Amino acid sequence: GMVGRGGMMGGGRMMARRPMMGGRGPGGGKIELYIRRAAELKLSGDQVKKLKEIHAAIRKDMINNRAKLAIGQVDLEQLLESDNPDMGAVEKKVRANHEIMAEIAIASLRANRDAGAVLTAEQRKAADELAPRFQGNFPGRGMGGGRRGGMMGQPGTDQTEKRQ
Repeated sequence: GMVGRGGMMGGGRMMARRPMMGGRGPGGGKIELYIRRAAELKLSGDQVKKLKEIHAAIRKDMINNRAKLAIGQVDLEQLLESDNPDMGAVEKKVRANHEIMAEIAIASLRANRDAGAVLTAEQRKAADELAPRFQGNFPGRGMGGGRRGGMMGQPGTDQTEKRQ
């Protein structure tokens, strides 16, 4: 009884952590790179302003979604505390939490697309050359993107080192 519930709760807590990989959120690093390296990328003041707006919006969205996920995780833990948890309610909460995780991933992908659209093709190419680790960030490298690797270890790291 106890061990099984503890295991489920432990696994559930992982759900809350996984979307937070990458610190400020998936995609945030790519947009930050554009802003931080604006001079090298020859971005105009207007481009930097637009990128900062996109970055602020995705940061706010991530904060909101992570808070919802954390609350959902507490709700799930409460459901699992019972000696005989209502598995229908547990399943519903797990699915709701995963829906929030999907929203986090989708918002990140949209922000990256929007930020990339602010740059010219030439500027995007220059940005890729500045940080090859961001190439192919999605899909396939997990929600942490190329910076930190996926769920298991750091699959993106070896490729980055080989490329340099």
